Amino acid sequence: EFERDVLRSVVRKQFPSEKEMNEKLKNMKRYAGEKVIGTLYDKALQRQKKEEKDPRLEAEDPMNVGLLRFLDIGDLVSLRHWPFPISRYLNDIESFRHKLMGHPNVYEQNTLKQTNNLVMAEIALCKIFFAKHYSGITR
Repeated sequence: EFERDVLRSVVRKQFPSEKEMNEKLKNMKRYAGEKVIGTLYDKALQRQKKEEKDPRLEAEDPMNVGLLRFLDIGDLVSLRHWPFPISRYLNDIESFRHKLMGHPNVYEQNTLKQTNNLVMAEIALCKIFFAKHYSGITR
C-alpha cells in the first residue's frame, strides 16, 4: 500500500507534467547486472504492453501517476534524490519488501516479526515526512 498509494504519488508530484516525467524516465538507465539494457521508460512501456495483452487484470490509475504504476519500488526510489535519513528508510523498505514479500526462504519468526516492525516504523516515518513536505499526501 505504501508503494502504491504514497510513494508513487510523491514521486509523481516531483514532475510538473507527464511529459517531464516521461523525459526523466527516458534518461534513467535500466541495468541488468552492470549492463545497460534500456531505460526506465522502456521498462514501463514494456510492462504496460504486457498487461494490455492480458485482459484479466487491468491496472487502473486512480492516483494519476501514469507510467510510474508499471515501475518497481527501487525504480521509484531512484527517480529522485531523497534527504537522509529518508533515503536510508526507503532503501530499507525496498530491500526488506523483496525479502519479506516474494522470497521463498523461511526466516526465524521472531526476527521476521521484528524486521516487519522495523519496516512499518520506517514507512510511518516516510509518511510523516511526505505529509509535511508534499501537500496532499496523507495516506
